[in-house]
Amino acid sequence: MYEIRTVDVAEQAVLTERRHLLAAELPRWIPAALDRLVGAAELCGGVAGVPFVAYHA
Repeated sequence: MYEIRTVDVAEQAVLTERRHLLAAELPRWIPAALDRLVGAAELCGGVAGVPFVAYHA
C-alpha cells in the first residue's frame, strides 16, 4: 500500500515532553509545552525541525 524507504541521517538532539492527558486537555497543553520546548531549544542552538505531537488514544 505504501512505499517504505529508510535513509541515514546525522545524529541530532531531541527535546520532548510526555504527559498522560485526556484529549480535551490537549488544546491547552500543546501550546504551553511547545513554548517550553522552544525556550529550551534556544539554549541549544534553536529549533532545527518541525515540532509534532504523537497522541496515542
